[in-house]
Amino acid sequence: MLRGNYHAYTSQLHAKYGPLVRIGYSQVLLANPSEMRRILATHNFRKGAVYERNSDTNSTLFSTSDPELYKIRRRQMGNVYAMPTLRLLEDIILEDGVLSLTRLWDSTLAAAPPNQKSVAVNYHYGFHGMGYDIIGALGFGQSFNVLSQGDDRVTDAIHRLLILKILKGIVPFFPRMRWMFKSLNAARSFVFNTGIEMIKKRRDEIKATGKPPRIDILQKLLDASDPETGEVLDESSLLAEIFVLLIAGTETTSNTLTWTLMNLMHYPSVYQRLRDDVRREFPDHSTPIRYEEARARLPYLTAVINECMRLNTVAAGCFTRRVPEEGGGATVLEVDYGYIFQHQ
Repeated sequence: MLRGNYHAYTSQLHAKYGPLVRIGYSQVLLANPSEMRRILATHNFRKGAVYERNSDTNSTLFSTSDPELYKIRRRQMGNVYAMPTLRLLEDIILEDGVLSLTRLWDSTLAAAPPNQKSVAVNYHYGFHGMGYDIIGALGFGQSFNVLSQGDDRVTDAIHRLLILKILKGIVPFFPRMRWMFKSLNAARSFVFNTGIEMIKKRRDEIKATGKPPRIDILQKLLDASDPETGEVLDESSLLAEIFVLLIAGTETTSNTLTWTLMNLMHYPSVYQRLRDDVRREFPDHSTPIRYEEARARLPYLTAVINECMRLNTVAAGCFTRRVPEEGGGATVLEVDYGYIFQHQ
């Protein structure tokens, strides 16, 4: 895992020994779709210790292994990520994400010499910048301006924070040796201070005007409450949920878009069919395509994205589950998503 070849190593193990491989005294590796569904769909197999180790503040909806806390968070945040909420945010997503990236690439093309009909762009970086700007707009109240101004302070800090979290997950005592990771810990402080400032700014705006400046995910989290008890997210829990959105929402989205475009370029016939579908159904290039329109009129696009997510993992890593006492004595069950999506 430290060398970054965990996915290749585990794939070799499964190819040699089959879908179930014991890799340690208390660890087994699983690559069986039906069993994975059973394990991931129940609280009987609780999340492994790596989830808690990677939680920088309070446990979140994503990281908690406590079924009761999970239920509380679900009640508090039931409508934060629901489709009706996300549809209300589509204008923000378009303006700070899709249209911002389009303007950047159009300006790059316009700056080329008159006789040059194409330019080179790094679409991987473009999609990552778009992801960060969208999450900044939705979860922090304003875009991070990665695309419009080339501001990479947040993206660089998040990259360093991810390295710190990975080290923490693999070798838990590493983060205690702060003198070894000064730049990584400085990045962590920068990211958290950014979140604290954004929350304070939003609270000040509400206090000054009596109402939020706009409804976004940050506001939804501020307003989230348990319908049974009225309990709201405390400051630490609020910050933790925002950073789950920042870390999990940017990489997964941008990686999926990157893999999708890469696969389309590797399969020209698929690219041509998809391009023809889009141009036939939406001939007006000046109007952005809305989610509901695309879902209703571009079924092949949905199929392409689903196939890319099947072929290439949205998030790679070792997402462990604990086997219950009656499960045979093992304490941790490692579920290897990468092998399943790439080989089954």
